[in-house]
Amino acid sequence: MSNRRLRRINAMERDERQRNSGSNNELDIRSLSALPVRRHAEGRNDADDVNSNDSSETDLNDQDDEMATNRSILWLCQEGQLRLALQRFDNLKRQDQEKLKQEIFQIGRDQNTALHEVLMGGTTERSSYRLAFQLVEHCRKHYPQEFRQSLSIRPPSHRRTPLHWAAWGNAELGLVRFLALANPDALLMDDADGRTPYQIFNRYFSQVRPTQDMLFRMTKGWRQSLIRRTIQKCVIRYFLQQQLRPFDKTHRQ
Repeated sequence: MSNRRLRRINAMERDERQRNSGSNNELDIRSLSALPVRRHAEGRNDADDVNSNDSSETDLNDQDDEMATNRSILWLCQEGQLRLALQRFDNLKRQDQEKLKQEIFQIGRDQNTALHEVLMGGTTERSSYRLAFQLVEHCRKHYPQEFRQSLSIRPPSHRRTPLHWAAWGNAELGLVRFLALANPDALLMDDADGRTPYQIFNRYFSQVRPTQDMLFRMTKGWRQSLIRRTIQKCVIRYFLQQQLRPFDKTHRQ
């Protein structure tokens, strides 16, 4: 699980504890906001505050630029720095296509790829959706074979493909559909809890009918296709073993 997901879960738990707390000793944050701001040095004015804020913002921007330059896309996604990951993606796309390919398909110690990390955190944020879409679109055009293989990766901790995480996070319909088309085998893969992408989506987002119906139809259609192909292979193997001719009416009977 990425640090971004852990931080989100921890924040939700902390908020829940604060809502349930009945202690009178805790400070109300709204009352703190009404307190006057105390100057820490004599003679300091508003202009000093503005200059200080500008300087701090400049320092943060410099740090962001340095981080986007020195860190990989996977590391930035693991840390929840999706804006910087998107910036690095754009930079490498212009400057170093080979390096970009390496970072797109880089696998972390937990066996997650960058696309896993993005989808695990959900795509409701604009930067996360843009990054997920650009990763998918770029791989489709330039590395279709490697991309298909990466979509079958199921890390041991959760056994979920990117399609599973897209379903779990209620990703945009077009993104879910493309992931399913790019690697339909993932439609029938079970995660650590024995659930397919359709079953995950149906468990949490059954009210979102367009995506639910699409996943249902695609899962059913791919399963039927695999059954037909398996039967055909069995028939061909039988004919070969028995030295039969498939176009001979007597043999076919």
